Amino acid sequence: MTTSTMADQVHLDQATVARIVARRAWGIRKHAFDVTVRSNGCYLGQALSAAEILAAIHTAGLVRSRGDMFILSPAHYSIAVYATLVELGELPVEALQEFGKDGSPIEMIGGHDSPGMEFTTGSLAQGLSQGIGVALGRRLRGLPGHVWVMISDGELEEGQTWEAFMSLAHYGLTNITVFVDNNDSQVDGSPATVMAVEPIHERIASFGLDVRRIDGHDVPALLAAIEDPRGSTARVVVCDTDIARGIPCLADREHPHWVRFRPGEADLALAELMAGEPS
Repeated sequence: MTTSTMADQVHLDQATVARIVARRAWGIRKHAFDVTVRSNGCYLGQALSAAEILAAIHTAGLVRSRGDMFILSPAHYSIAVYATLVELGELPVEALQEFGKDGSPIEMIGGHDSPGMEFTTGSLAQGLSQGIGVALGRRLRGLPGHVWVMISDGELEEGQTWEAFMSLAHYGLTNITVFVDNNDSQVDGSPATVMAVEPIHERIASFGLDVRRIDGHDVPALLAAIEDPRGSTARVVVCDTDIARGIPCLADREHPHWVRFRPGEADLALAELMAGEPS
């Protein structure tokens, strides 16, 4: 178990790692909140829902010194990735001041030149296919390294994702892990009302993949999904999450896909967020 994605690794017990992940997850939310206030709008809900997922992957999974790669498929989650890098000490917090500015690599919707982003995932649903291509290419060449991919539930409405799952099972890849942020939200509302994707885990498992469904804010469950021995095919982790996690006042919004605080709302949101700060 490790506490960094860099070459210098520190081995700690799982309880300590869980505390580090929880602390980093809170930090991700706080940085994303600050950017939302400063920029008068941001994809804040995506950072709230995916904070533990990203913190766990980058703390206990991703090890760049062995050739690991992280691929973010929904590029509008980029603020959450930048905030993760800040928490890891790999990006100065001052860099977030450049979020969304013309010419800045700290883009609102990240591309291949943005910190923490390997590809420009452009239209949604491309990241899983890209990750499978990397994993298959590495296996064919006998190269080390694990590929970590995060996709969103909204991307499950697109056919390319299901073709990718089919390929993932067909090639029997074990050097890739896929996390699904199932926050029940896309730009037009809940997938249940736009294009139903449930039961997600059963549909993915029907391809013959190793699927587990967990509470995406349950840090020990996330760590287990990362650390447990692999079988004969890729692991897919469906993470049920809350797009208002840590800032419950946002749960009253009809479409929290994009957040711009109303007058006085940011103060309440900050109070709720600070009340949940880990000790």
